[in-house]
Amino acid sequence: MRTVKILLFLFCLVSVQLGWAAESDVFHRAEQFHGDSCTGLIIGLRLGVAAKQALTARGAEGKLKARVYTNGCPVDGIQVATGATLGTRSIEVIDRKENVLILSDKKGTKQVEARLTPVAQQKSKRSLELKKLLGTAPEGSEKARQLQEEAEAIKAWFRTAADDQVIVVRKVR
Repeated sequence: MRTVKILLFLFCLVSVQLGWAAESDVFHRAEQFHGDSCTGLIIGLRLGVAAKQALTARGAEGKLKARVYTNGCPVDGIQVATGATLGTRSIEVIDRKENVLILSDKKGTKQVEARLTPVAQQKSKRSLELKKLLGTAPEGSEKARQLQEEAEAIKAWFRTAADDQVIVVRKVR
């Protein structure tokens, strides 16, 4: 519990320095939408926010379309960050188990791709491994505590690391 409080404090401190304080309501909305705060949700938020910012900087306005190459938790983060939703059929999910987002304006004339950096990809993979290992560790054991701490540290990194450490965005068209 002490580790979680320390990580939360560090998140608040770093988020203000990185300009994420204004984005904290996005995190809150995403957590409410998704039901909890997991690494996958945060990855989706980071992909969605970075892609939307890049597309907006290129002059895109209005509703957006998204193509996501993963299924699961990141999709919820992308929906909250971009406004493209499964319900409006403005998001297409193609499960290739890759944290990649193609975001475009409604007409498809402007398009960007957001993906994880190699370091972030490794951390994402480790996070998934930890989730599986936690499922097999005896509840309350020292091993479970260590695995949970490592998982929380990865989640905190995804939430607080600078954009260029986490996401690579490139213009597609």
